[in-house]
Amino acid sequence: MTTVKKFEKAEETEKREGQIQDFVSGHWVKASPEEVDAVQIFSRRVIEDYDYPKSHIQTRPQYRVRKRPSDEEKSYPVDIAVFKNSRRIEDDLFMVVECKKKNRKDGLAQLKLYLDMSAAEIGVWFNGFEHAYLRKVYHKDGRRT
Repeated sequence: MTTVKKFEKAEETEKREGQIQDFVSGHWVKASPEEVDAVQIFSRRVIEDYDYPKSHIQTRPQYRVRKRPSDEEKSYPVDIAVFKNSRRIEDDLFMVVECKKKNRKDGLAQLKLYLDMSAAEIGVWFNGFEHAYLRKVYHKDGRRT
């Protein structure tokens, strides 16, 4: 059995038991139900249906958002991060996607936290079957909702 590094790039013809090649990064990742039924499906959708280039998307290694506004360290992993350009810097984060496996309904509160703690304007929750879209709105009085 081959030992796999956490985010080793995949060869196109290679197959690995219990793993799947990430559509965006090409890294081998654990083939969990969440990964197979939600992350990979929505990653492909962002590229093929919404026409975002792979260079604007980060899946593996996962982009991270901070826990609190004052934190310098980012510790919450985002399943799919979509940026306004290929620089992939915090200020250019446009959309965060939180994925769950098909029988899970939780994660909306987690997604709202990711939106609050990042520059992202759009949040998406997806479990491979159901989805929810959130938009961060900036009001004239300085409030965000």
